[in-house]
Amino acid sequence: MSGICGQVNFDGTPVDPQLLRKMTQAAIHRGPDGVHYSIQNHVGLAHLSVHTTPESVTEQQPIWSKNKKYCITADARIDNREELIKPLLTDGALSNPTPGDAELILASYQKWGTACPEKLVGDFAFAIWDIKKQQIFAARDRLGCRSFHYHHSDQKFSWATEPSQLLAKPNCPLQLNHHLILQDLALPGVGGRCDSYFDGIFKLAPGERLVVNRSGINKEVYWDFDPDKEIHYSDDRDYIDHFRELFTQAVKVRLRTYGSVALFMSSGLDSTPIAATAAQLHSATPGEIPKLQILHWTYGRTPNANEFLLAREVAAQTGLSYHEQNVDDFWPLYDYPQQFPLASEPFCSPAYGFYKGTINTLSKSQRPKVCMTGFSGDFLIGGPNPYYMQQFIKRGQIAKLARKIRSQAHLTGLPHRMGWYDYFIQPLYVQPLRAQLARLLGGYRQRLPKYINPDLAQCVNLWAWKQANTEHRIINLFGSAPQWTDPARNTRYRSITRHQNVRFRAWQDNCMAHLGAENWEPWDDIRLAEFVLAIPPEQLCRGLNQKLIIRQAMINHLPRKVLENRGLRTGGPDVRADMRQASAVVVNKLLLKPVSEQMGFITGSVLRQHFKEFVADNSHWGMNLWGALCLEAWLRKFIDRPA
Repeated sequence: MSGICGQVNFDGTPVDPQLLRKMTQAAIHRGPDGVHYSIQNHVGLAHLSVHTTPESVTEQQPIWSKNKKYCITADARIDNREELIKPLLTDGALSNPTPGDAELILASYQKWGTACPEKLVGDFAFAIWDIKKQQIFAARDRLGCRSFHYHHSDQKFSWATEPSQLLAKPNCPLQLNHHLILQDLALPGVGGRCDSYFDGIFKLAPGERLVVNRSGINKEVYWDFDPDKEIHYSDDRDYIDHFRELFTQAVKVRLRTYGSVALFMSSGLDSTPIAATAAQLHSATPGEIPKLQILHWTYGRTPNANEFLLAREVAAQTGLSYHEQNVDDFWPLYDYPQQFPLASEPFCSPAYGFYKGTINTLSKSQRPKVCMTGFSGDFLIGGPNPYYMQQFIKRGQIAKLARKIRSQAHLTGLPHRMGWYDYFIQPLYVQPLRAQLARLLGGYRQRLPKYINPDLAQCVNLWAWKQANTEHRIINLFGSAPQWTDPARNTRYRSITRHQNVRFRAWQDNCMAHLGAENWEPWDDIRLAEFVLAIPPEQLCRGLNQKLIIRQAMINHLPRKVLENRGLRTGGPDVRADMRQASAVVVNKLLLKPVSEQMGFITGSVLRQHFKEFVADNSHWGMNLWGALCLEAWLRKFIDRPA
């Protein structure tokens, strides 16, 4: 996506143009189509442009309103354009019937003020300078698909898409957030909803807005899912039709680009529906939909993970261009230290090499402007729902539970006794017993990775933090957040909004920006997410039968083998094989004299032994080990960065 940054000096001192240039240069990969500035005395805004939508080609940010009272810089794609344009034209807030997305946001602010984010649907992060009120107004989209970081000190407020832009400022020294780094090593991705990895640099959480003036910062949540919103139909087919309509809309608005679109596709039910729906839209509106191509990964070292036969069937049925890429040469850490990890934070997916290697093998004419992966499908509709069975226990409907368990056994081929254990014995007896033992034994201190420095962990009270977060997962079997009365809906809500998933959305955006593309994810459409949370949970998952609604919605649109495929084929075995072989040389160099040990985060000898055991027998694999390696690579990159 594009990038933004800026600074307001509320003490009245002029903004240094060189300062803004340093901030844009720190994320210059976000501005392949130009960098533009607007500096007026103590206020400076900048925008790094990448042209993807038809309107963005003629839109040059930062944009001033016609009355010169407001100026905006935005990283945005607004999806409910039609419903916004009509009232804004009528009221005179907008004069252009085909505005760019930033212009549309600015007009919305003129009409609705700080309530405008509630009117917007899409992916966005923006900042508006209001001359009359002498304030900055900023907001981030509801699911956190775009990023907004900020720094405030000495009456100077700065903001940027990436924290590296803020670190380019002389008054923003590099000081690491030790607590968040240790939280990541203990429970990857759980903490840090509003924190960054640098003290003094913060970020807006999804669905947050802020106002900054001479008096300080006022930040608030402007939106969250409504726990009281429920949708009930008398016929199951109505759920399917409604879902299909919203899903088609989510794909269609993300095809509003003049460049080519790459669909990273496995054979699962997250990415294949995107390809099928995009192909149908392409056929229905020839000339309006851009060039589409399927990109599919294959694994040479672990052929059992390959899905190319099913992927080829999808490509043949949709008629889309198909590119098969063997990713054996794009192992994790393969380009270290050139571009791994990304500058914003230590988190990085092992699949980064796959994305980079695949896009770089494409010809210039094939390189996409927009990428879709389907990854967020698991957040939204994936995962088993144990509460579907447990609700029968709560209601005393044991006979109905027995019928469901028999049906589940027939579906999966597993013995009845396993169903009774999973859905009756475990929820009533095993889980509560585990929770009680955890309390008696003093929590989960023994579950901290052994290579974390115990002295530093104790200093920041990491054990108590992990115990609180782990207890929440285990103890509240039938419990939920106070506003959610249905535990199944609460589980789905937490899957969509948990920090680890929000972080991955932002990482996908950052990753694609480095590769010259934008990440537009249909499963992150807020209208689709609200619908999923409002319908009865059994429309999504019944026992182990997952993603029911997409299977039913895609009948006649995807090959039967894909719809019936319930096997879990992933590149995980390939990644683990790479870590033991191709990446081992790099890993051993990273662990020889770890900077993370010198800074007090880990005990190097323990981490080296941890990796040695993993190489020897494939034990101890997990995101903790990967997270420690990413942290080490990231620390070295920043320690050596030029001043």
